[in-house]
Amino acid sequence: VSPKISGRIAKVMVDQGEHVSAGRTLVTLDDAELQQQVAISQANVEAANAAIERLKTDRVRAVAVFEQAQRSHERTQKLVQQKAASPDDIDKASEALAVAESGVSRAEAAINEGQKAIIAAEKTLEYHRARLHDTKILAPFDGLIVKRTREPGDVVVPGSSILTLISM
Repeated sequence: VSPKISGRIAKVMVDQGEHVSAGRTLVTLDDAELQQQVAISQANVEAANAAIERLKTDRVRAVAVFEQAQRSHERTQKLVQQKAASPDDIDKASEALAVAESGVSRAEAAINEGQKAIIAAEKTLEYHRARLHDTKILAPFDGLIVKRTREPGDVVVPGSSILTLISM
């Protein structure tokens, strides 16, 4: 029986000669650092979700600015047709409309980027939770512990033997 991850053995729950059933916790590794990594990852997910909410608010603002620029552009076009506004006025209204349109596009791109950041944060959280789960070394099958090679405090790496378990 060996760990999936490197770590310091916190507890060995069984000893040589003990019968164990599949799924029983045999060894626990120190999980303090992984607990912190899970907490940090959870905070990153929450921060990414908050950023999306802010970006959605920014998009609403950009859409409002765009709609105002569109109305202003339409009014200016009518005024130019009636010879009540100069060609410079329509150029300024067209520029304002283009800037507002790019603001909406930028807001949409920021939301897409934020959604990808949420996915990355969630995957990181999932990874750290899986590693935290791996600090509990379980019996893979019913059997008898025939050898114990490690003690609490020992550092183990994947593939290094902690216990020898035989099937009965």
